[in-house]
Amino acid sequence: MTNCDPRIEAYMEAVETGKVEASKDVKALMKHVRKCFETEDIYVDQQQLTDYLGLARYFPYDEVFPWQQFVIGLHDCTYWRENGRPRWPDLFCLIGRGAGKDGTIALESTALASEYNGIREYDVDICANNEDQALRPVQDIVGAFEQPKWLKKLQRFFKWTREKVVCKSTRSTIKGHTNNPGGKDGLRSGMVVLNEIHQYQDYKNINVFTAWERRSTHAGHITLPREMSGRDRWMICWRQQRESCSEENRTTDYCRLSAGWTARQRYTMRRTGKRQTHR
Repeated sequence: MTNCDPRIEAYMEAVETGKVEASKDVKALMKHVRKCFETEDIYVDQQQLTDYLGLARYFPYDEVFPWQQFVIGLHDCTYWRENGRPRWPDLFCLIGRGAGKDGTIALESTALASEYNGIREYDVDICANNEDQALRPVQDIVGAFEQPKWLKKLQRFFKWTREKVVCKSTRSTIKGHTNNPGGKDGLRSGMVVLNEIHQYQDYKNINVFTAWERRSTHAGHITLPREMSGRDRWMICWRQQRESCSEENRTTDYCRLSAGWTARQRYTMRRTGKRQTHR
């Protein structure tokens, strides 16, 4: 594909050829992404993707999985050539326990806050239902940075506490927030992570956190529920929307990426920057 990246194409080919077991929704997404690269004036910043994935060496990961390279490449490194804005600013990941959700949040948050992003004060705000969920990705970052072999080097580029991480050169902050919308009106987030959204009781947090995004050209958000119960209100809304989509709409409007690394993990990528509200 023109202007795509080999790492993105490798995962797509693995799905299309059956090397990676995938649902019809995943295959529809591959078809959609391929069509976008063939018909739209978009491109992947390959050097930025290489730099982002290179940050994984500071984390205790054995590897960055192909699905992660695919998601980070499309979500964070694919742009409209005309205006330089992200092609897919919003990412929805429905993921099973133990599939690497918090680790993915930690890596992507570090990448977006780093100088490789090139945007000053690009804050990443992680919203969850309780303090443990909100701070877990931040603590993963801090734990990685405090490894003896990396500590002195990373202290040149970042400063941190147990509650937040700040990139010195960009002044971008990664911080966790609990499920209380009352004190969040002053946030100016570059990226909002709505973690464990299947447990949310209402849309107050979503409305508050995404308000600034509508005024920022490079803003986006990541939504990460786990499919815990068919009775969860948010999951019911999501399923209803999925089931109401025709096969044609699934490939052109709201496509889903379901990865085949484990039977329980699924990933979803939105097609447009226009936010859809689940009500």
